[in-house]
Amino acid sequence: MKFLDYILIALVLIWLVAAFRHMIILKKQGKSLCCGSCGSSCKKCNVKQKS
Repeated sequence: MKFLDYILIALVLIWLVAAFRHMIILKKQGKSLCCGSCGSSCKKCNVKQKS
């Protein structure tokens, strides 16, 4: 693999870590992460409350 390949892999990994961290922060703040047919409690989901 070339140097550019390593750079691209590193960028993708950084993006994945940032997305995972963002989801954890949203969950700690109590904000809903799903709007589909989730099996857990959807009391905080705006879509579920309207229907």
